[in-house]
Amino acid sequence: IILQHTSEEHRPLGTARILNLSLDNCICLIGEDFSCDDVLNHLLADESYQHFVLYPSEGSRCISEITQASHSVSKKIRLILL
Repeated sequence: IILQHTSEEHRPLGTARILNLSLDNCICLIGEDFSCDDVLNHLLADESYQHFVLYPSEGSRCISEITQASHSVSKKIRLILL
């Protein structure tokens, strides 16, 4: 899942556009506030997935560390890119 800000929507070489064209199962949602987005909320409610937000920050953790810690859970992984 890619959450793309409206100001990035029409950039011809934007990362979201390139990923959306490159990945078969990519879902790109465009907006500024996704808290009431029906599509996103439906995807997040799917309990067969573990959801991880990919976002670089000082407190970020390596995804392999997180997935190893939750290895006992047999859920598919869904990534959310900001």
